Amino acid sequence: RPLFVKCELVDSDDEPAEDDRIWTLFIDELPMLSRPKAAEPGKEDREVFVSRIPDSVEATEDLVDFLRDDFGLVEHAYLLKDDLTGMLKGSAYIRFPSHEAAALYIDAEGDTAAWSEAERAAQRADSVYGADVHTAFVGQDGRILKTVLDKCGVPQVWVQSENQQPWGLAPGLMPPPASHQLHFSIACKRSQLERAWDALAQMLQDFHEGVADRAPPPPSAA
Repeated sequence: RPLFVKCELVDSDDEPAEDDRIWTLFIDELPMLSRPKAAEPGKEDREVFVSRIPDSVEATEDLVDFLRDDFGLVEHAYLLKDDLTGMLKGSAYIRFPSHEAAALYIDAEGDTAAWSEAERAAQRADSVYGADVHTAFVGQDGRILKTVLDKCGVPQVWVQSENQQPWGLAPGLMPPPASHQLHFSIACKRSQLERAWDALAQMLQDFHEGVADRAPPPPSAA
């Protein structure tokens, strides 16, 4: 689990009461143990999620400069930050101008980089999954499914991205999007985060397993 999800509950009368606040959790921060391996990256995939950026990176410009020599120009980069401290989490989204440049970066970084699940969500049913990741979490009106909210055990969850906003809600009823990548804005106490994280991770796992079950079997050897 990410460090910001982990928390220690202290049973003490001296501890101040926890307040609800908005926590931001990006879909690529969830574990993807069941991500379909048969789903090869599509030629439109250009965005990468990297879980460990160099320690020398302190701003977006630093990351762009770091990548320029080996991988060329970067179309977009977004550094994930801690909700409480504003400090970098050490992870980032990087969108390259081409699929080939993104693939080269993933090959170079190994296990710390992967194709962005947020980008595949933005592709909806046109993604390599042939299914829309959003459907694991929201209904047709763009609002969080009641089953998901119940399993998270929190007052409210919003699913937000560049092409996903709940319908019919006044602007003041939900937080502004943190970025254009798919993320969850979770209204809860810090002590409730772990349960919400587990529930969202399970929903994503169920989606991935469903995609794998529907995939055609590999061709048999002649």
